[in-house]
Amino acid sequence: MKTITATALQNRFGQYLDECDRELVKISRNGRLKGVLMGIHEYNALKAIETAYIAGLANSATDADFLDAEESEAILNALPTDGEQENGAHIASTPRREKVS
Repeated sequence: MKTITATALQNRFGQYLDECDRELVKISRNGRLKGVLMGIHEYNALKAIETAYIAGLANSATDADFLDAEESEAILNALPTDGEQENGAHIASTPRREKVS
């Protein structure tokens, strides 16, 4: 993972935008890490993992009777489904359980 300064990012944004498709680019300002530039594929993979994790929590809560079926279904319906991304990119399929009656 490459570390660059915020000034370098401003001066060569296009170059680092291309590089972030190959590897994460850490951005520092005044010697402190301030952010990370990542490609859209990496971002979509992280969002898919997050969605699957939240769906798993909702399903586990239902199985343990912490949530009823309607509450769990509301959580699952609030999660993005295939293809629902800000940029229109397709994300990996998220396993969903059938509604429990």
